[in-house]
Amino acid sequence: MKLFRALPWLFLGLFVVFTVRDFLRSLVPTSYWMEVASVHVADTTVGQSPKMVVARVIYHQFVADWVASVRRVGEDGLELVCKGQGRSDYVPTAILPEKLDLKWWTGADCPLTEGKYLIDTTWVMQLDDDYGKRTVTVRSNIFEVRT
Repeated sequence: MKLFRALPWLFLGLFVVFTVRDFLRSLVPTSYWMEVASVHVADTTVGQSPKMVVARVIYHQFVADWVASVRRVGEDGLELVCKGQGRSDYVPTAILPEKLDLKWWTGADCPLTEGKYLIDTTWVMQLDDDYGKRTVTVRSNIFEVRT
């Protein structure tokens, strides 16, 4: 008989434990896995893929879907001119290429005409069920393409 009276309390206790655990995991910031301090794109000339310097640190392994959107900066706003996207795995020992450029970053050719541009990059981390999905978005500096 005592077991039946204790059963609701047992279920309540388990519910509280798992709810608190999930809540605490939701508080873990994206910086636990990766931090991106900056994406810097150098000015370039038409026909040349701009060189890039990215300051990032990967702390823990994860898989992410990513999108890199190149936008022309105009008087009326930002116009999407090209984008690259994909899925990659990230590990703490990963390094970026020594000669990092826009073609590598987007995974595609992105011919730019004369003008000013920026790049928005978003990673959607596909974490295990305990942590769900986390998103990191970084905007580059404005860079110029000249003739």
